[in-house]
Amino acid sequence: MKKNKFMRLASVMLMLCLITTCAISGTFAKYTTSDSATDSARVAKWGVTVTMMDSEEIFATQYKDEAIVSGGTVIGGNNDTDVVAPGTKGTLSTIAIDGAPEVTVDVTTEITLDLGENWVAGGTYCPIVFTVGTETYGLTGMKIADGTAIVSNQYATVEALESAVINAILTTIYGSDNGGTVWTPTNTNTADITVRYAPNHDFDAISETFSWAWAFKNNDDAKDTILGNLTADVDAANDPTINFSMSVLVEQVD
Repeated sequence: MKKNKFMRLASVMLMLCLITTCAISGTFAKYTTSDSATDSARVAKWGVTVTMMDSEEIFATQYKDEAIVSGGTVIGGNNDTDVVAPGTKGTLSTIAIDGAPEVTVDVTTEITLDLGENWVAGGTYCPIVFTVGTETYGLTGMKIADGTAIVSNQYATVEALESAVINAILTTIYGSDNGGTVWTPTNTNTADITVRYAPNHDFDAISETFSWAWAFKNNDDAKDTILGNLTADVDAANDPTINFSMSVLVEQVD
């Protein structure tokens, strides 16, 4: 009897041992697959600056001291109207671009130089001379600021002069287009040019100044006088005028 009880107890213990072994085996014997990833990043650099002069400083209502070539002070009769005259000069524009952005960028430049249709005194006559870099630009035979030398780049028409000055400004900022061909304005007096730069392009502080001047000496005084009389006429439609605007936009490409 005791032997049978012992055998039953032994059988129960054996069964418990087998069950426990199966449970443990099920817990620690299994397939596993794993992976992990970690990374970090910073924001890509921008750091681009574009600096240009105030457009209200291109022309003025009065000129004296450093803004006059010679011939005394020039003061417009209407304080809200800018004027130009023999002996005046000024800065047409300044442009400075700096930075090395880590993204692709487009640089868009819009320029307008409009001399109108009234620079006429016995034929086309506009004595205003433009300086871009070391080069001067004007109509045929026009003198530079001090009136002792003729412009280095001469043009027969106002339209050709406008186009040449715009092209010179763009070439100075960006270099020659398409392997040396000139920049082509949208029309004779307006350009809208976009240039694309790859990431990390260093603009290296592009900095340029463009200027204008009307020589006081050695131009044609009679023709200068005709221009002044055209403005004195009550019909403002006859006024010889000069209009200049320039904008530069740097933006990331989509």
